[in-house]
Amino acid sequence: MIQKIRLVFMCLILLVLCNYCTGQDSLSKYINGLLDRWDNSNSPGCAVAIVKDGTVIYKHGYGMANLEYDVPITSSSVFHVASISKQFTAFSVLLLEDEGKLSLDDDIRLYLPELPDYGKKITIRHLIHHTSGIKDQWELLIAAGWRMDDVITQKHLLKVIKSQKDLNFNPGEKYLYSNSGYTLLAEIVEQVSGLPFTQFTRERIFDPLEMKNTHFHADNESLVKMRTYPFRPAGKNFSKHDRLNFSTVGATSLFTSAEDFVKWDQNFYHAKVGGKNIIDKMHKTFTLNNGQKTNYACGLIIRNYKGEKAVSHTGGDAGYRGIYLRFPDHTFSIILFSNLGSFDLSLAYKIADKYLHLSSGQSPMENEAQLLADTLSPSQLTKYTGMYANQNRYIYEVVLENGKLLLQFLNNYQVDLDYISDHTFYSEHLDIQLHFKADSTGSISQFTVRNKGIFNKIEPEKIPEEQIEHYTGHYYNKELNVIKTVTKKNELIYITGKNETENPLIKIDEDSFYKTCSDEFSAKLSLVKFLSNENGTITGYVLNTPMAKNLVFKKISNIKYEK
Repeated sequence: MIQKIRLVFMCLILLVLCNYCTGQDSLSKYINGLLDRWDNSNSPGCAVAIVKDGTVIYKHGYGMANLEYDVPITSSSVFHVASISKQFTAFSVLLLEDEGKLSLDDDIRLYLPELPDYGKKITIRHLIHHTSGIKDQWELLIAAGWRMDDVITQKHLLKVIKSQKDLNFNPGEKYLYSNSGYTLLAEIVEQVSGLPFTQFTRERIFDPLEMKNTHFHADNESLVKMRTYPFRPAGKNFSKHDRLNFSTVGATSLFTSAEDFVKWDQNFYHAKVGGKNIIDKMHKTFTLNNGQKTNYACGLIIRNYKGEKAVSHTGGDAGYRGIYLRFPDHTFSIILFSNLGSFDLSLAYKIADKYLHLSSGQSPMENEAQLLADTLSPSQLTKYTGMYANQNRYIYEVVLENGKLLLQFLNNYQVDLDYISDHTFYSEHLDIQLHFKADSTGSISQFTVRNKGIFNKIEPEKIPEEQIEHYTGHYYNKELNVIKTVTKKNELIYITGKNETENPLIKIDEDSFYKTCSDEFSAKLSLVKFLSNENGTITGYVLNTPMAKNLVFKKISNIKYEK
């Protein structure tokens, strides 16, 4: 009898193990199906690590870390993970608070007295939760004529942040993502701890967790073992480097590997560093002045995904893309880092859908073999060309080159669009379908992308010559110390300056225009509102970018920069 019970028990164990192994094999095949398009020696790629109940159940590298030297990506390859860095900066602040060295409700000018007095108290808590109202550093630099592949140091960022004399909004009034806040948090950590931010994070976080291939990269010239290099798409080739020369920390510049990041992921469960109190605080979100709750905690976004609690953050600088996605109720995490600027991070959610058996909805086209043989002539493709923008003011351009339709991101990133049928095109590099729609006249008026919404066609409006002269001239912003010039060409007006994207302003209404503004892989629409005096004479304009508001440019007669 006992032997029969043992036999049955052993059979049950074997059955469970068999089902587990079959499930794991199924998951592996599914992941390979999603990612194997990059698993070759001619493409950048990604590293992935998947963790369940503290065990890495899948890890792999796809594609090349360096196309020039044929170095493959592995799960130990080192990536720049951009804004995924922010959770480590917030964690550093919480370590200091736990030691009684600061309070999240302290006025930031206690530690950074050189910041302007905005007449409103900005707390450390405001910085952590993106509710400070401080303008975003990258959009300020772009407005000042910087390129994002320039060498950008912490001093450069602090200078441009401190130059701003007003805020986007009153502290605590709204949530608006601002990288500036996390740069300032890194400065506060240095002031309070007396250590460089790179040293503090190494000694207090990375060394205790044995994250041996992880560091904050404060010097763009320093060497990094096993690093990947960023690339951007150019048609169907990946021949272009996407340079990244940041020497700044806090908001970005964490270098890490998928394998190292697993150790950080597990700290959320075991609290080896920081303790349970800090781990709990890492997941606390913010309540705005009006009582509304945000979903941004301490460098982590907390939300419901298909009925499950999800903790995540993405990152993107130059050709690097990354996502950290955790489902705490399932002790299940996905870590996905890429060195390709067009990499689709939503693939992490597809993996989660598969493993957690969540309804993933309609899947996009998954392989090129499904494309129909139909082709369209250049004259037929022309009607799809133009600029398109969605409600969040993200803008893309569809262009026709050498008989081929391309999706362009206004900073010269281009990906091929392959015709399927019925106004539908497919991008292999982005793994998305664009569904174009014609209006009542047969003209193409918009396209739809699943999970990205509707993009409506926008067209520059020609302006009478006498009105164009009304706007042309030189304009100066004192805080950024930059001059812009409004010029005319073919009944259209342009704002030109150093490294300015040459696209015409798009008229919205009287004296108000859209302006395109490149921001890494995507581009956004900014708003330009010309100002006039009681006589109707133009005196300046106000530029509102998505994350930097009320940048005033005054019209000047002489070009002269202030020292």
